[in-house]
Amino acid sequence: MRVDAAANSRRAALVCAAFAIPLLVIGGLLTPVVGPWVLVLAVVLVAAGLWAALTVADRIALAAAGAVRATPEAYPRYHNLVEGLCSDLRMPKPALYVIDEEALNAMAVGRTPRHAAVAVTKGLLNKLNRIELEGVLAHELVLIRGRATQPRTIAVVLGGLAGLFWYRRGDGARALWAVPALLALPLVPLLRLAGSSRSGIEADEHGAYLTRYPPGLAAALAKLARDRERLAPHSLGTAHLWLVPPSSVVPPGWLQPERQPTVSERIALLDEL
Repeated sequence: MRVDAAANSRRAALVCAAFAIPLLVIGGLLTPVVGPWVLVLAVVLVAAGLWAALTVADRIALAAAGAVRATPEAYPRYHNLVEGLCSDLRMPKPALYVIDEEALNAMAVGRTPRHAAVAVTKGLLNKLNRIELEGVLAHELVLIRGRATQPRTIAVVLGGLAGLFWYRRGDGARALWAVPALLALPLVPLLRLAGSSRSGIEADEHGAYLTRYPPGLAAALAKLARDRERLAPHSLGTAHLWLVPPSSVVPPGWLQPERQPTVSERIALLDEL
């Protein structure tokens, strides 16, 4: 019972290759015209991008969301539910984070099940009952167990740079962030490679089987759909990580990932289980 881990690992490798190969090819083609420094620059950019994607992309995503570590003393129910689900999934317990927001939402990041994290909003912890919260956490843990978070996390850096920079733009000197955002536009299609519309549906399904109660996750999704609280405008480059795309983070057309099923469609599929 898991999302196809091998397929997600291949998808992560594809995202890395789609980032590295074009840059190296362009550098090689320009070398006879401009000089070898172009190829050296391309190699440096590729190495830096892959290093960031494979080592710190999860921390970048959590920092962009304003997530802080959740201690067992402060959030015992959160830790107990995750520990029980991880035992059933036979996977290591991920790091647990809380986001100081009243809106209902959650995300999971990580390169492997041993290097992963789950982050939920305080609103989610406060407004969902135990069964609903367990359904949401099961969804996130299934994504981690099946390595669906691997390409999504890598894409925060390799495909989401434009969104990360765009989020930081503003008045005065901050407007300069629009320049690197525009320069990073060619990388945006990598967000479409990072996740498929099926991975979220499969996580819903397998998470529901894990808890043995599909109505729990369905009820949680219904509450998320009805929620009127709005997340703070977090980075557009991390919008693809959330359980339900936050209404306060509406990417412009050039940053839209592959179409994801609506909440009502996901609930209908859970009702069929």
